[in-house]
Amino acid sequence: MLNTAQGPIIHEGNSDLLKLMRISVFSTYLGIPHHIHAEGLRGTGKTTLLRSCTEFLPKIKRIRGCVYNCHPHFPHCPEHKDLPKTLIENIGTEWIPMPFLEISHGAKPGTVIGSIDLKKITDQQKPQAGILPGIIPKAHRGIIFVDEINRLADTSPELTDILLDVMGTKPGKVQIEETGLSKVELPVNLSIWAASNPDEDPGSLKTVRRQLSDRFDFTVDVYRPTESKIVEKIIEDEREKELAIESLIDTKTLSPHQYDETGESYEQLLSLPEDIKQLLASIYIDYNIESIRAVKAIKFGSVFHAKLTNKDTINLEDVLQVVEHALKHRVSDETRKDVINMLSEVNEGNRDKTFESDRNQMDTRKTINNEMISKNRSKQIFKELFSKIRQKLNKPTKDKVVTTKKPARSLEELSQTEDNDIIKEGENEK
Repeated sequence: MLNTAQGPIIHEGNSDLLKLMRISVFSTYLGIPHHIHAEGLRGTGKTTLLRSCTEFLPKIKRIRGCVYNCHPHFPHCPEHKDLPKTLIENIGTEWIPMPFLEISHGAKPGTVIGSIDLKKITDQQKPQAGILPGIIPKAHRGIIFVDEINRLADTSPELTDILLDVMGTKPGKVQIEETGLSKVELPVNLSIWAASNPDEDPGSLKTVRRQLSDRFDFTVDVYRPTESKIVEKIIEDEREKELAIESLIDTKTLSPHQYDETGESYEQLLSLPEDIKQLLASIYIDYNIESIRAVKAIKFGSVFHAKLTNKDTINLEDVLQVVEHALKHRVSDETRKDVINMLSEVNEGNRDKTFESDRNQMDTRKTINNEMISKNRSKQIFKELFSKIRQKLNKPTKDKVVTTKKPARSLEELSQTEDNDIIKEGENEK
């Protein structure tokens, strides 16, 4: 159970949302944003939990003073995209908290995407092109939150179309237009987080605007707490502000300086095993999944889940952590359950194979050890045997002569008798 400085308690009903928030923040930090849609009844704490991360987001590095949050290695805004690298280095860099901005239902398109700065253009002394960036361009490399997105999709078609452009590709884009002036297009790379109450008018986002619903990588249900102890904890939490949601972002995993100097693709941080690639492809084909975004969401969700749990490779456990949320809003409940059951069976089969392989390896090692022990024992026996042979060969030549009545034996017969005695001694040693 975990508190934030603003009060939410992590419990069974909202832990999946927290897991997806962590994945989304991490992937956004690396430049591969993931969009989250939290559904649940009113009062389940969706909005509170989503907003609670603002004080604990990682810092990002940008060109100093850039309102568009240009990455020093990949400048994209009108002011910096054409500047030489040496000039950007002269401007300098700075670290700022990852942006977290909200779009309200009453916002105008110009406020959301931005507008042309007519004052700069009409300046008689020094006319110049200028843009007044809106909420979306300012949130580049960060997160935008939209509450009650199902209602916004029903009442604000213009804002809905803007979100579709932003979420349609990665990175997305916004277009700023003014009558009589050339259109300005800006790339934006950010995650959209949204919350909705599907039981209230106008209904679930999937029924209101299915196209927008499909743009979300993950949809997650949020429930009220079911244990009285958790409810008591929520009530007491007003007096316990000292515990914060620092585990939302693992600072050891997400050091702000960890990736700041590399220009390489962050998708190469973890490789997706070939068998999992084939499995995802077969899911898409065999279960007739309409949107390829589902498979992409599962892929990257698994990658970042593995990274957040400090693993170097991805396995089916990571896939199972995100697959339900990637398919929930895209396929029927029956299909989703079939996919999860299939993956669980494959995962269990892999565990059995691993156990059998480990057992076979143990048996092999045991056999090898027994063979080595047997060989060592044989070596010891022959070593003792050769030692006795050397002792007999090194006996003094002047022994006491004993006369017998037996007939004299040849040298060859004497040698054969002595060899037989030595071999019998060796067999007795065994």
